[in-house]
Amino acid sequence: MQAEIDPFFRLDDRDMSEYSLSIYGGTNKSVGYEFGFNTNSQRDFGALASLSKDAVSTSFLSGKTFSAPYFGFSETGFSGKLNLSTSKHLDFSFGLATTDEEKDFGLRSNAAVLEGTYKVGERATIGLQAGQLSESGSLFGGSSGGAFSVDSSDSLSVGVSGTYRLNDRITLIGNYSEARTRVAQRDNSLLHDFSDIRSNAYGVGMVIDTPFTRRDQVGFAFSQPLRVTQGHVNLEVPYARDFEGNIYKNSEIVDLAPDGRERTFEAYYKFNLHKDTDVFTYLMHQQQPAHDNTADDAATVFMTLRHRF
Repeated sequence: MQAEIDPFFRLDDRDMSEYSLSIYGGTNKSVGYEFGFNTNSQRDFGALASLSKDAVSTSFLSGKTFSAPYFGFSETGFSGKLNLSTSKHLDFSFGLATTDEEKDFGLRSNAAVLEGTYKVGERATIGLQAGQLSESGSLFGGSSGGAFSVDSSDSLSVGVSGTYRLNDRITLIGNYSEARTRVAQRDNSLLHDFSDIRSNAYGVGMVIDTPFTRRDQVGFAFSQPLRVTQGHVNLEVPYARDFEGNIYKNSEIVDLAPDGRERTFEAYYKFNLHKDTDVFTYLMHQQQPAHDNTADDAATVFMTLRHRF
């Protein structure tokens, strides 16, 4: 077989963030694998992954909170997952993800997560999760440059998730994650002497299958996105310089835990309009968005249409 290659086409000339690819399969019923490029690999863990095993797919906008919130902060890059079913009730999953945005933003990250899920009877599942995230040039996916930058950060996280089927149509879900982060300061930054940082994220929800027709679904959720709960840093601000070149600075200890706490309420309804056409409607209400206690409540309403060709 022969193939012709356009000599004027180079991957360097293309924005690779516009492309995505996923490959999945398995060697037998107990071993499976998934590989992705520019895909959302977080949904493969936590409560959302347990629902998928029971053939229940959800459409929560806060899906990251119900999966693996510390499994990287970008959907670009490469990811992989290995699934191992050791018995009818016990499954293990191991995932890796890497992001390299150093050329555009000076950011790089590597993440790993290990999760065990146990099926309790025919109705309930419980999952335990442990993860590690290393970021270069950022903290929780933040900016890599400027006066408030960091050199690197390392986060160790743990999480617990669960699902419970009340009946054949209604399923309850829950997810809680917490992490401890250590930060390496950058010399030219105004931020110095970081303490260990603690943060968490959690959510509970309910999914109802076929409430009105044979191919529709309703979901409700209450969640808190990732929020720093404990930590401080020394902020040094220059205010004067003498003739000998000495710089005088004011120093202040800044609490990294925000005064506010975002609480998100959301609901969605999706239904099949035609054999190959689905309609999704969403409603989200946020109290103190971005954990800002001075921010007004925010509401989001929109609808999407998906057609398969």
